[in-house]
Amino acid sequence: MGLIAESKAGLREKINEVIRKLEVPRAELANIRARLLERKKALFNSVVRALEKKDRDRALIYANEQAELNKLLNLITVGELAIIQISLRLESLRDLGDIISHTNTALVEVKKVGKDIGDLISFMSSMEGEFNDTFNGFMAQMKGIIPSIHLNLQTQDGEEIVKEAEEFLRMEELESELPSPDEIGEAEMEVA
Repeated sequence: MGLIAESKAGLREKINEVIRKLEVPRAELANIRARLLERKKALFNSVVRALEKKDRDRALIYANEQAELNKLLNLITVGELAIIQISLRLESLRDLGDIISHTNTALVEVKKVGKDIGDLISFMSSMEGEFNDTFNGFMAQMKGIIPSIHLNLQTQDGEEIVKEAEEFLRMEELESELPSPDEIGEAEMEVA
């Protein structure tokens, strides 16, 4: 194996290692998001219970905390997406390295054939140079990467969540006022 192939194999392993290491914080963020979603659900239920008890002030406190959780959930989502974006970019770079490595192997074989295809060899060599330039440029960009994801931190405020909970309670009241299927069947039998 030549020096170039060995260095590309080492680079491939380094990229794979970075991709594996990125999975750890991504999984941790997913776990945190799941816990916060459970907490958000519990807070909404607390808003509903407080409204059932006619305690609007307490409902507003719970609703405001839920609004803050929504902001945290947005930040976590942005973090997860940034990690996924970086991993995908690294996978693409790794695959491009494989292509160039195979192309380089073909280049060596073509050189053995003879000088009558010298134009093809210079083309293949320029491709390798372009790959190195592209790779170096990519690595320079990776040092200062900032996810290009727009984050809108404006979420529902506490009042909107309280209104949503009040609507939820109204729907439950309407459902409790509707006759059950058994009651409808009994009424039809009495008519007949």
